[in-house]
Amino acid sequence: MVQLYKNAVIQTLRDRRMRSINFQYGPSRVYQTGYQDVAKLVEDGHIRFEISRNGNASYGVDSDPGQVHTWSVSNNTVEQDSSGNLRLKRPLSNEELGTIVHEATHALQDYQRHQRNLSPQMAEGSAYIASWLARLTWGFPRLQRGVDYSRFSHTYARWVAGKVLDGEITYIIPTRDVNQLNGLVLIGSPHRYVFNGI
Repeated sequence: MVQLYKNAVIQTLRDRRMRSINFQYGPSRVYQTGYQDVAKLVEDGHIRFEISRNGNASYGVDSDPGQVHTWSVSNNTVEQDSSGNLRLKRPLSNEELGTIVHEATHALQDYQRHQRNLSPQMAEGSAYIASWLARLTWGFPRLQRGVDYSRFSHTYARWVAGKVLDGEITYIIPTRDVNQLNGLVLIGSPHRYVFNGI
């Protein structure tokens, strides 16, 4: 039988390769033990999964503190079994692993209670970089030389993630890269970004 999505998320967040994700992006600190905390919240049922109505993945940061937080999963990735559990349709792709890390980064931001100091652009920028660190660590190819990385959010985040993995950026993402990526990322409703705790 195909794996439960919940278990796939926990397994991903606890994978040893998550150690490569360790950086600061503006006020957002992203680190392996934080993802282990998110995995525990998934395990304990503080974060639950549902199939997305629009096919997009998202984590509900605007849920009230102490309430169950909803993580929506694309219907391309999961299906509901006869017991109501969400199961993977197939083994996770590199893209889907990156999506798990992206949404888990928002859960980490919520866990850290970034209530006032994290703009939607900062929240998304750090999640983009984290997701690309995961994709590259799991074997997605690096950008080829000569590719213009400056015009698209995912390309820019992939370029920055490569610099982190190569040790050119040791921990703090430089302000010029933060500003550039913040200007490129796509955000949903800015009112959704309420990081007031899980």
